[in-house]
Amino acid sequence: MAEDGLKSRIGPEIGTLKQEGPYTVSPILSGPQGPQIRVGERPLASNYYLGFANDPQVVEAARAGLDRFGLGTGHHICSMDVHQEFEVRWQRSSGGSLP
Repeated sequence: MAEDGLKSRIGPEIGTLKQEGPYTVSPILSGPQGPQIRVGERPLASNYYLGFANDPQVVEAARAGLDRFGLGTGHHICSMDVHQEFEVRWQRSSGGSLP
């Protein structure tokens, strides 16, 4: 199988990285984010300094965005109507101009 060929080619290199230390595995979070998170039994600080991740209004706005636009990054040569709406609103509120 192709997967076996890939493993045989990169397996030794990954083994070396694991032994030397630069190979890392990101911890898995299994709950909502907050000012502290738990990784296993260890409590850690998080970068949750704005407090928005679990805010009901933010969660509802995210759901509305998914319903309206779907999920994805789009394409780099396109712009969505919501981007243009934002730019116009930003321009009006800041008194600036857009290119």
